[in-house]
Amino acid sequence: MPSKNDLDLKGLNIKDSEVTELLSVDAGRWGAEIPEIEEFIAGFGKRLPARMKVQLEKMSKRLGNA
Repeated sequence: MPSKNDLDLKGLNIKDSEVTELLSVDAGRWGAEIPEIEEFIAGFGKRLPARMKVQLEKMSKRLGNA
């Protein structure tokens, strides 16, 4: 995730608090979605690129689900 310092926000009428909220990640809510995402991608079977499954596994670990 970029930090707000990584973004060029010149000319935008946006408060720092709004940028902070937009860039926040609710790990609990995302973690709760992992089982549904796994179920969805399982539907692709062997057509799913292995790298996508690996990325989902890494995300799950980062969110504390593994």
